[in-house]
Amino acid sequence: MKTLKAAQRHDDGEPTGIWDYVSIRKRRGRPIGYCAGVPATTKEEVEERFGPNAPDDWDDEEGVWARDFLDMIDRNREKVEQFGHKYHDDGHDSKEAAEECYGQYLWDQRTTLHDPEEAHATSLDDVKGTKQTFECQADECEEVLLAPTVTMNIYLGAEFYYCPDHHDEDRIKERVMSYARGTSWQS
Repeated sequence: MKTLKAAQRHDDGEPTGIWDYVSIRKRRGRPIGYCAGVPATTKEEVEERFGPNAPDDWDDEEGVWARDFLDMIDRNREKVEQFGHKYHDDGHDSKEAAEECYGQYLWDQRTTLHDPEEAHATSLDDVKGTKQTFECQADECEEVLLAPTVTMNIYLGAEFYYCPDHHDEDRIKERVMSYARGTSWQS
């Protein structure tokens, strides 16, 4: 099992007052999101960071391992190009700041907004033949949707449903940011 949460760094077992958002597995944690520092964008950086787990033969076109790492490098280059100024490895001065940082990472890189008009059922004909419908998640709204209007690309995924009247960026961003507050369990 793995835990995602804001955690304080320690030096010789003593808290340092510096916080990161981390992924913890078997009592070992590593910073994630923007707190992880700038991701590897070259083969040399991959080899340095991953050591013996890096591919032995980068030219092996049949090797899934090398291809996966090369795909990761391409994705990382795009991320650094767009969000490079947000990556850091110097930590935060509070738990809340680390949570805010990870929430911003989720918002920037893991959240996709979809057109609510395309998901909105406006008549019974829209609902016929569909396997599942969803109610708008805004309080006291009973509008019917046929698909999520927001998806979050995280482990096990997350989907939100808002009708066109309630599909506003502030409401959605607050939902996304709530994933970074407190502790998030994943397995």
